[in-house]
Amino acid sequence: MKRLVLIFVSSFSLWANSAKVCAQTVDRIDPPHWWVGMGYDTLELLLYGQKLDKLQSVSIDHPGVAVLETELLPNPHYALVRVYVQPGAQPGPVDLRHGKRAKTLFGWQLHPRSGHQPRSMEPHDVVYLITPDRFANALPENDVVRDMVQNSVNRSDEWARHGGDIEGIVRHLDYLDNLGISTLWSSPLLENDQDQASYHGYAITDFYRVDPRFGRQSDLRRLSDALHERGMKHILDVVYNHCGKNHPFETDPPSADWINRWPEYTQTNYRAEAFIDPHASDWDKARFQDGWFVSDMPDLNQNDPHLARYLIQNTLWWIEEAHIDALRIDTYAYPDAVFMNRLVRTVRHVYPGFYCTGELWVHGGQIQSGWTANPMLGAKASALPSVLDFQFCFGLQDMFRKKPDWATGMGRFYLSLAGDWLYEDPFRMITFADNHDMGRIAGVLKGDVDRIEDALGVLLTSRGIPCIYYGTEVLMSDTTNHGKIRQDFPGGWEGDVRNGFTAEGRTAGQNRVHDYLRALALFRREHPGLFQGRFVQFVPVEGVYVYGWRSDTECLLAVLSRSDKDQTMALDRFVEVISDMDLGPFPGLNEGIVGLTPQTPSIAVPGSSLQLIYGKGR
Repeated sequence: MKRLVLIFVSSFSLWANSAKVCAQTVDRIDPPHWWVGMGYDTLELLLYGQKLDKLQSVSIDHPGVAVLETELLPNPHYALVRVYVQPGAQPGPVDLRHGKRAKTLFGWQLHPRSGHQPRSMEPHDVVYLITPDRFANALPENDVVRDMVQNSVNRSDEWARHGGDIEGIVRHLDYLDNLGISTLWSSPLLENDQDQASYHGYAITDFYRVDPRFGRQSDLRRLSDALHERGMKHILDVVYNHCGKNHPFETDPPSADWINRWPEYTQTNYRAEAFIDPHASDWDKARFQDGWFVSDMPDLNQNDPHLARYLIQNTLWWIEEAHIDALRIDTYAYPDAVFMNRLVRTVRHVYPGFYCTGELWVHGGQIQSGWTANPMLGAKASALPSVLDFQFCFGLQDMFRKKPDWATGMGRFYLSLAGDWLYEDPFRMITFADNHDMGRIAGVLKGDVDRIEDALGVLLTSRGIPCIYYGTEVLMSDTTNHGKIRQDFPGGWEGDVRNGFTAEGRTAGQNRVHDYLRALALFRREHPGLFQGRFVQFVPVEGVYVYGWRSDTECLLAVLSRSDKDQTMALDRFVEVISDMDLGPFPGLNEGIVGLTPQTPSIAVPGSSLQLIYGKGR
C-alpha cells in the first residue's frame, strides 16, 4: 500500500539551497532527505519559496523515483509534489526540475537506511525525564544565538533560558547509567523561536531543526548513539496538537485551514472527558479539541490531509535520522483522534513493535483508558499501546499525603491498580511520582525523607515502567510554577556552589535518597525476569498495603504501612508470592528483614514504613 509523506519548505531554513528558474524560487524542502526502503514510499513534498503558484509541473530524473502529481496551494509560497520512491531506488542526489528545459529547482537526497533498530521498552526499564535547558550547560558558547527572538540567558529568572544543552546531557550519561537509569526522555529539543519561555520546547517553530541553543542537528543522533553504547534507550518527546506562534504554519500558512481558527481567541476547556463522554455537548467537544492550548501555541488542524501527512512523515524522519527508540506524545487527547490512531499505526508499521506512550492528564481510569488499546472497546479501541499513568501518580501522592481510607489515601492507590483490566498491557504504562508539569514529590511531601524514600520505593517496585523526574534523587523540591519546578540541576553549570552529580557535592539527606533510589533502580534493571512475572496486590488492611512479584526463580514482597502504630502481620496470606523461596533483605540495601522462611508465622510491621523482602527459589 502506498503511503503519503509531506515535505515542507520554510524561509527560516538552515538548509536553503535555492535556484531561480523562470521567477520561481524554492528555498526549502522538508525533510532535507529521505531513505530508500522505508516502508513509506509515497511522499508528498511541500515546497516553500517564491511565486510557486506558477509552478505547473515538477519532474525527477533519478532511478526508482517518479513524480506522481504537482498540486498548487492557496498560498503562492507553497506547492505540493507527490513522489513515489521505489524500494529499489538508488541512493544519491535527486534534482527536482521544472519547465520545458528541465532546469533544477532544488537538490534533494535519498539515503540508504541507517540500520537503526529501535529498542523495545520493557517492564524492568527505568526512565529519567530531563528538561534540557535546566540540566547541564556544557557549551556556554551556544547559550545565545543572535538571530533568535529570545537571545539571552538569565538563571535567576525561572521563565528565561538557562543554557542547558545536549552536550550537557551527553557528558552526564555515566551518572545516569550508574544511577540505574535505562532510558532517557527529554522534553522537546526542536527549535522554539518564541518571545518568552522558549526553554521548555513545547512551542515548536521548526519541526525539522534542533534548537541551536541546544546544539547541532547531528547532536541529537550522537545523544542516541551514546545512550545505545551504554545499553540505554532514547524517548523522543513529540507534539502534534500545536506549534509555536512564530512557526510559518501560523505566520505564513499553506492554507487557511492548517490552524483551527475561531471568530475570537478561544482556549480549550482542557476537559478531555468531554471527548469520550456519551452525553457531552458538541460545543464542549469542539472547544476541547479545537480550542488553543495557550495563546502563543496555535492549534493545528490534523483534519487537513496535507498537514496530517506532514506530521506523520516528520515523526518517521526523526526516528530514522536520530536513532530514536520510543515516542512520548504530548497532549495526546487534544489532536484529532482518527489522526492519532493513523499516526501510531503508521509508525508501528514502519517500525514493528515501536513503543509509543501518550500524555493523558485526566482523572479516573475509565476516562484514561478511553485513549488506549482498551480490550473492552474492541474495534473502537485506540491504537496507542501505552499511556503516562496519571491515575497511578494521583494514587501514589494520595497514599503519602492522606490517611488510609477505603477510597482515599492508600485506598485510592489500590483502586488505581485494581482498574488495570481496562488496559491491554498495564505493565508497559509509564508510572511516576511527579513530572515537569506538577509540584515535585519532595516538595509535595514537605521534605520528609522517610516518606519520600517510601514513595520512591513503591514507584520503583510496582507495576508499570517507572519514570524519575530529574533532580528527585537530590531532593529538588519546588512546587510553585512551571518555571520553578524545572530547576537547574546543581553542578550542571560551572561555578555552582554544589555538585549533585557527585557524592561529595550532595548533602547527607541527598546522598541518602540518591543511594536508595539507585539501589532500587539497579535492582529493577538487573532483574528483568522478576518484573515480567506475576504481580499481585492484596487488599489494604489496618493501614497496611502489601504487593508482590513472583517468577519461577525469585520473588519480591513489599509491605507498606501508613498506620501510626506498630503491628504484627501474619505471612500465610502471602503464600502465593513467597512459597518455596529463601527470604531475606532486599539486595543493595542495608536494611530489611533477615532470617525469614515461608514457615515464619508473622512479621513486625513498624508504623509508617516500607519493608522490601526478597526471595530466591530453593
